Amino acid sequence: MTEVNERRRVAREPVGWHGDYLLMGRRELGWHPCSMLDISALGAALQLGGPAPAVGEQIVVLLPGFGADQPPGEVRLEARVGNVTVDPLGPVRIGVEIDSLDLEQRDALLRLLSHESV
Repeated sequence: MTEVNERRRVAREPVGWHGDYLLMGRRELGWHPCSMLDISALGAALQLGGPAPAVGEQIVVLLPGFGADQPPGEVRLEARVGNVTVDPLGPVRIGVEIDSLDLEQRDALLRLLSHESV
């Protein structure tokens, strides 16, 4: 088990979701694409296609829902940036702590993890 996994309170599930993110303190920069690499009810790892946030900065991530029988929905996650890794030759990668989820957001996240419709 790696040091990162040992300090996590909840195991993360690997995912390959694409969405968009907004830096709450710098809304004027607008929305940018991102990929969610893994997630749990408490945190996630993201690869960003836009500006890098600072540690402690608030971020909003919108993930499209999916399902064959329903129009796509969205899952909105609000989080605080816990770490930032900037690779000069590649994308920015961040780890976030998800702010508390209400019951509807938690259910939507669980459906996404189980590949059900949102």
